[in-house]
Amino acid sequence: MELYKVEEDPTTRDRLVREAFDGLFHAARLASMAYPSTEVARWSAIKAQLPHLHKVAFDNFIKALHIKYFYNGEYPRDRIEGEFKRWLKLTEEYVDRLESDTRMRKDHASGYRSPQSHL
Repeated sequence: MELYKVEEDPTTRDRLVREAFDGLFHAARLASMAYPSTEVARWSAIKAQLPHLHKVAFDNFIKALHIKYFYNGEYPRDRIEGEFKRWLKLTEEYVDRLESDTRMRKDHASGYRSPQSHL
């Protein structure tokens, strides 16, 4: 994301911004694929394997980051950095939730009870 600030060519600058937002989408996509442990990369197949709340969140990543911002170039040009930081935080939170849910599912399947569950 930092490269766009020093880029003088408007076309290259636009591409760098789009790719930065799309990078966040791909992070969410890869985390969504890891959740059900699938190699299928089609959005509809990934979404079908996610619980409802994760499905809704992933759909937002697709619609905003990948389609609107990356493909269509309709990102907010007057607040690029703030918007990127907002989506970065949302992506990190999403990945963390998926990771936490995966750990809980594995623990539940194995019969493991964390020390905190005894309190």
